[in-house]
Amino acid sequence: MSEQPRDERVQNPDETPDYHILDSMIRKTNERRLRAFKQRFEKVLPFFPEIDETITVAATHDGVSPVAVGEPNAMADPYNRIIYLNEDSCLEYITLFHELSHIAIQIRRNNGEDHPNTSEEYCSIFAVSRMPDDIVDYSVRNKIPYPSKHVLETGYD
Repeated sequence: MSEQPRDERVQNPDETPDYHILDSMIRKTNERRLRAFKQRFEKVLPFFPEIDETITVAATHDGVSPVAVGEPNAMADPYNRIIYLNEDSCLEYITLFHELSHIAIQIRRNNGEDHPNTSEEYCSIFAVSRMPDDIVDYSVRNKIPYPSKHVLETGYD
């Protein structure tokens, strides 16, 4: 008899947002990577104090390729507080910061702050501005989502 799939809920004791990992993510990610994801995600969450609701983490749908140009490694549904990750992107700090930034920006907009609604470039700036130096992975520097045209053309930031 096979074991029934189950979601995993993590309740944090402090002001850090709780999160809920859906079975879709658990099934597509091996135990080692899931453990590493949780460690990284819990390190990232405190940088988003405005998120006061449970975050749901789900796997991207099967049609999304982690290597195809133009297809996202991750997505966010900021209205429903869901981030969708694939097995590769779930371990990249920049991806976690970027997707959580979509949610934080939407919360700030809902609270009356003036932020662009759907600007990917703005979201990337917002995300990188919150990243502490000790977790910036310089080996993935060129993976910052939606870098400016200047960076792409010159290689300088």
